[in-house]
Amino acid sequence: MKIVVVGGAGLVGPAVIADLLEQKDVSQIVVADIKEEVVKQRVAKLGDDRLMPKFLDLSDEQSAIALFHNADAVVNVASYAFCLPAIKAGLEAGVNYLDLGALSGPESELQLALSGEFERKGITAILCMGGAPGMVNVLSRYIVDKLDSVESIDIRDYDYDAVPDEEHSRPLYASYSIDTVIDEFSAPSLYFNNGELREVPPRSYPEVFRFSPPVGDFSIATTAHPEPATLSRTFKNKGIKHVSWKLGFMPHYEERLKFVCSLGLASREPINVQGQMVSPRAVLMALLENLPPEKKKTPDFYNEVVITVKGVEAGEKVEYTINEIPSPATEAREKSIYRKLGIFTTAPRTGTFASVVTLMLARGQIKQTGVLLPEEGVPPDLFIQEISRRGHITEIRRKTVL
Repeated sequence: MKIVVVGGAGLVGPAVIADLLEQKDVSQIVVADIKEEVVKQRVAKLGDDRLMPKFLDLSDEQSAIALFHNADAVVNVASYAFCLPAIKAGLEAGVNYLDLGALSGPESELQLALSGEFERKGITAILCMGGAPGMVNVLSRYIVDKLDSVESIDIRDYDYDAVPDEEHSRPLYASYSIDTVIDEFSAPSLYFNNGELREVPPRSYPEVFRFSPPVGDFSIATTAHPEPATLSRTFKNKGIKHVSWKLGFMPHYEERLKFVCSLGLASREPINVQGQMVSPRAVLMALLENLPPEKKKTPDFYNEVVITVKGVEAGEKVEYTINEIPSPATEAREKSIYRKLGIFTTAPRTGTFASVVTLMLARGQIKQTGVLLPEEGVPPDLFIQEISRRGHITEIRRKTVL
């Protein structure tokens, strides 16, 4: 099988590549990115003949179509801003497609609108298929299928650095794309409650949630994420009334991000600076990319996702709690490729889940065609089987609600 990985120079790409390299039926992996030199360096370090580095500018649709041609599947883990041109190129090339999804907004709706054209070509696109969104959607579906009706789905996550802030020399770290993190802090959040989907200010509805040790109690709040919109729409026929997504960051990290946003540095709209029109976000990103190397300790990131589903099963009110975690050996294996490349992130899990579903597409294990969300197109039982084979443990607890 031939798989094209778009965004090979980013944080998620290496994890996708690592999982694909473990599959005997994958014969070629095209690693594409606009940052051609970064891709070449990574491929050289990984040293596998199946890897082929390629330059790709997704704004050049014809080049993307040519690169995607004859692939069994394309997995796009580049910035969400390029989801629409990438899926259009996949459609024109006639290949199965997967991406990590847009945060929310018109881009995702424009992607979904292509469903009929994908159906006519007999191919499939899975949107928003990473960890969250992605894995959380599929596991939510696994539980929802057991229930007669669904009351609520709450998804809670955190991003934790085990290294104290004072032991870093760099002022700002992110375990996934800092560009995406800033959007999550500056864009409105989606919140579905009492059967109504609405936009709320970023970091709304804060709460302290108790995660597993050693993190324990951790402050979380809303960010811009699509799950409240997608899950509420998909499970409408089950009577769902509430869906929330909340994420927690280290307190010092959250304070700095809020300060950056309050200065207007999150804005992409150009402003006049001494006669030159300059995007504040572009300046911020350039400054972050040019920070000196870490002189003290590099970060040690962890995260945990907890999904709580409430509903009625066989006439009884129930609550399911789901936690997906890698075994220590799996976590070490998935992080090893990042250490080899000198990258520090929580992206390994995201990349593994994206790879698992990309392989399902390439192997013909997803029969439904069109443009689908993870909870619509990914078979939950097969997904759990595949991630379990890789050492990921899905813990599911059920209790009766009195």
